[in-house]
Amino acid sequence: MQSQELMRSYLFGSFRNLLETTTEIRLLIQGDLFDEYEVAPRDWIDTYTILSAWLVKGNSLILVAGNHDDSPKANRVSSFKVLCDVLKSQFPLLVTVVGVNGLSHECGGSTYVAHCANQDLFNTVLEQALSLTQSGQHVFVHANYDNNFAIEIDHSLNVSVEQAEEFKLKGAFLVFAHEHQSRTALGGHVIVLGNQWPTSVADCKGNDSKFAHVLSGSFLTKVETWSADGVNGFKEVDWRDLLALETEASFIRVPGEASRSEAADVVNTIAKFRLRSPCFVITNAVKVDGVIQAEELPEAFEAARQFDVMEFIAKHLDPEELVVVKGLAQEE
Repeated sequence: MQSQELMRSYLFGSFRNLLETTTEIRLLIQGDLFDEYEVAPRDWIDTYTILSAWLVKGNSLILVAGNHDDSPKANRVSSFKVLCDVLKSQFPLLVTVVGVNGLSHECGGSTYVAHCANQDLFNTVLEQALSLTQSGQHVFVHANYDNNFAIEIDHSLNVSVEQAEEFKLKGAFLVFAHEHQSRTALGGHVIVLGNQWPTSVADCKGNDSKFAHVLSGSFLTKVETWSADGVNGFKEVDWRDLLALETEASFIRVPGEASRSEAADVVNTIAKFRLRSPCFVITNAVKVDGVIQAEELPEAFEAARQFDVMEFIAKHLDPEELVVVKGLAQEE
């Protein structure tokens, strides 16, 4: 609980500091401001406080819905939508909201595409964005890029290489939120921003730095928000050297190898380090002989978690058969 509280303070403090120190006057949040559909009241209040302080100065704000801001089964209003509605009602001329399935285009400027309920709808909205976009302009989307696995998961959308090439042919740039690691493709016409602050060791492993970005005309420049070598950075330390570690890093990965007879020593060493360490996250990546490590488990588990069994069955049954199956499910 202590390390969770430290990381929470770090994230909110970093966000507040970024907005208080920048000289920019427009802020775009391209989805997943929150990491859950509904967040704790104090997280909502702190976020509202930071953004309302930004708007009171006369600055403008564009809030775009991401996949965490939508839930096909929710019968409640998301924390993100409540925030949007409150800020929009208080600052109607300064706040732009692009809700789920939505698109917003600035004449002569950027286009913003929100998360959509499914891939087919997203493809339609993306085609609309393409028709509005001109050379040198940026299209901001909340989706994966060239992730064939995501194609079958409506809650995690995908832009194919072929779709991206259509924007490149027009001289436009596709800018991606959603993925946690930054990268570029298609000669710089695909820009995956990555997240601005890590919340896990996995976030740290792919990039040595994290960035906010400033768009000026047709140029997108980086503003470093986190560094693996800096305060609250990232470090890998063999488990045998862990107890002697002194570091400012807050994300620690513990690799190494151990025999089965040393497995308990690995666990005890990491437990002792946790007790005295203010680190946010400490990940056990030690390979113990004959034991499958968590890091070796497939990323596909995220898809399995979101897989709807009844929806899948319904696609393969006629109406009469489906009635029988639903009846059996209710009996269970």
